[in-house]
Amino acid sequence: YPFAHEHSFAVNGTYQVQAVMHLLDTHRRSAGELKSDEIALVVDEVFTDRDEQTLLDLGKSVLPIHDATITTSSTSRWTLPSAVADGLCACQWRAANDDPTPWVRIDFERAVRASSLKLASAWQVGEAHDFLARPKEVEISLGKGRTVRVTLPDLGRAKHEIPFKKTSIKSFEVRILSTWPGKGSKVVGLAEVELYQ
Repeated sequence: YPFAHEHSFAVNGTYQVQAVMHLLDTHRRSAGELKSDEIALVVDEVFTDRDEQTLLDLGKSVLPIHDATITTSSTSRWTLPSAVADGLCACQWRAANDDPTPWVRIDFERAVRASSLKLASAWQVGEAHDFLARPKEVEISLGKGRTVRVTLPDLGRAKHEIPFKKTSIKSFEVRILSTWPGKGSKVVGLAEVELYQ
């Protein structure tokens, strides 16, 4: 007889899944069981606090993306520097595999006032949050000799907010000095860079 089972996962992660069929004889007594092979099931689309924060942040960044010029130290295949300021965490920039201290620089025509920067690490679709390397120690240059250096906790795909004294900014640079190691790749990058008042 065909059968189905439905299960909802509350947390992203990798789960071991196995089907077990209990067999009964004609008198409905246990006659053994059949087990399928175990398979690894990667669940990465559970709505999380990170997703909620991304939705709440939509349209609030003061980064003038249409007037921005974005340059990077390097770029890996299939990614673009402009992805860090497109408002879409699914698009991202990744540095080349051999770039020891990758950076992204954003210049814009008119200065904006801001007091914090949010960074979202690049991630690999269909993989655990720690598949790629993530920024650990970063240096943010806000122009005119103003620099903020921070060590970021390993938050996976969640955004990091880096506060600073409210200031007028016409360009800034984010330099990744060290990384949290990736379990599948040492490539590091950013999905999004945002400025907030």
